[in-house]
Amino acid sequence: MESFEKGLSLFSQKLIELIKKFILIDINKRHEGDWDKIILREFLNARVFNFNKSPVICPLLELVNHDVTSLPFISYPDGLSTPNYLPINGEITHNYSNKSPLNRFSIKDFLVEKLYFFHFHFL
Repeated sequence: MESFEKGLSLFSQKLIELIKKFILIDINKRHEGDWDKIILREFLNARVFNFNKSPVICPLLELVNHDVTSLPFISYPDGLSTPNYLPINGEITHNYSNKSPLNRFSIKDFLVEKLYFFHFHFL
């Protein structure tokens, strides 16, 4: 998380302005304040999801590894479940959702390697 945030701070001001304009993330504002609190906030934000219309964190989900080729958790009104499929190399994995990397970055503020990508041209 900290490496990612430090990487954002290395962007040129022109790129920071383009991200602010097109992806609606203000990196300068995001990095205002105490650095340790910024890292903690972004760490927690990346792990929050909505359940019964409330933001929650489920530490158990940290034990399941992510893989873009896996299925997502199944959400039910009373909880979550893993899809019923055989483990791959002895491990059950899940993906974070069917969002594009830019969409995930704009919502959850982190990037995940994907097998596909999207691009847009700046005029």
